[in-house]
Amino acid sequence: MKDVAVDAGPTCTDHLKNGMETDVDCGGMCGPCADGKGCSAGPDCMNGICTANSCAAPSCTDGVKNGNELDIDCAGSCGVNTCNVGQACDDNTQCKSQMCAGTNVCISPKRVFLTSGMFTGAQINGLTGADAKCQTEANAAQLGGMYKAWLSDITGSPSTRFTRSLIAPYVRTDGLVLGQNWDDFTDGTLGGPINRNAMNQAQAGAPVCDTNGVWVVTNTQPDGRISSDTLSCNNWTANTGGSAWGRQDQSTSGWTSNCSGGADFCNKPANFYCVEQ
Repeated sequence: MKDVAVDAGPTCTDHLKNGMETDVDCGGMCGPCADGKGCSAGPDCMNGICTANSCAAPSCTDGVKNGNELDIDCAGSCGVNTCNVGQACDDNTQCKSQMCAGTNVCISPKRVFLTSGMFTGAQINGLTGADAKCQTEANAAQLGGMYKAWLSDITGSPSTRFTRSLIAPYVRTDGLVLGQNWDDFTDGTLGGPINRNAMNQAQAGAPVCDTNGVWVVTNTQPDGRISSDTLSCNNWTANTGGSAWGRQDQSTSGWTSNCSGGADFCNKPANFYCVEQ
């Protein structure tokens, strides 16, 4: 009896485009195709990019991690200042934020500034009103992010209201690092005084505890806890009574806790600190 050859059907080594292949011996059930070969979807291509049914070379705008990129369209041949917050990195220069954390991920610093606006106790309009004023000034400076006021009353304080950053540093709007993280920011010593506003302009305080324009209303201790239940201008709604103050020219504990009291302090317009969350 004569032997009859059995057709094994299409294979990935038969030098033919057949079966589910998108080009000769590649794509479909076979391995991915080289640049310029036919494709129907990204997985058919070595670089994961299928454009107009043809495998394309990697680019920095293709939305795919390929080539020598560290993350999608980030670092490697894409160069410096190309990685977004949350993307992989090896060093600071690769991140748009210029900050690569020890976990090799781009992080965004938390900006801290002194309001350019000055307000009496009633004009602050509670912690919610203070937060809104911070946000308005941040938005005007196009900083991005969400901001809250470094103020305390019996309804809340930075220690109870703020999101605490474990890895992102707290910085002034000129980039000066105030603290490497929340614990460092609230340990009683800053990397410098908070004397810049949201626009990164030098910002004075108010003449309150003396005639020097350095005073900032806070009623807050360096660790973020409230200084006094009775020194918040009736929860920042009244122009009568006293308050507690820091100085915008100090970087030790006096930046937030330096002077308190004053029967008419709540009636004196002053600015306050704002911290990104």
